[in-house]
Amino acid sequence: MDLTFLLLLAGLLGWLTLAYHRRARAAAARPFRWRGSPGKGTAKVWGDTECLLARPGIEIHRINGKQGGFCSKHRHAGKQNWFYVIGGCLIIHEWPESGPVVTVLRAGKGHRVSPGVLHQFRAQEDTQALEVYWSELDPADIQRESEGGTA
Repeated sequence: MDLTFLLLLAGLLGWLTLAYHRRARAAAARPFRWRGSPGKGTAKVWGDTECLLARPGIEIHRINGKQGGFCSKHRHAGKQNWFYVIGGCLIIHEWPESGPVVTVLRAGKGHRVSPGVLHQFRAQEDTQALEVYWSELDPADIQRESEGGTA
């Protein structure tokens, strides 16, 4: 993965975490919403999600998981999937070929799920997190029909 991308992502996550904690202190009794009004995201049986950024090669989604809520068991054919917890506790279950893996994430922690790996998340408590998807380009992705040269 490109170092510039990682540095930009780290900066974004730091800013989002700070913004979350400022808003959480100011409105401790209300559930956290990125854009300020309930219902702006897409309702799910496990909570809700909202797309914050969608560009070719990367998507960032905000997820609010209700305590005990869990997503479908699924895999992504070509997307990397990274979870970053802002508040609460998210449990990531994975089923790679080597056997089941369980990862517990609390605030400030992240975890990557590789393409093709069956996975599912579960909110251990009310949880706010970011879900980042990206595709990596294959540097060997070239099929030459001829060789270059000089005239």
